[in-house]
Amino acid sequence: MNTLGPLESEHRKVEKLFFRIANTSDPQTRTQLFEELANQLADYAAIENRTADHSWASPRTARTGP
Repeated sequence: MNTLGPLESEHRKVEKLFFRIANTSDPQTRTQLFEELANQLADYAAIENRTADHSWASPRTARTGP
């Protein structure tokens, strides 16, 4: 299972939002973009946590001895 695909996709979305925030001068637009960024970062963190849980769970359960 490729768990990095969604993480890479979210990473690109976050990068684009940072670029848009840096290049806008309208305060209302900037506020909306910051709110969108907060949501994207939460999604990114959730995917990253699932990826880490998945990556570490398999080897632990595969161990059969000390």
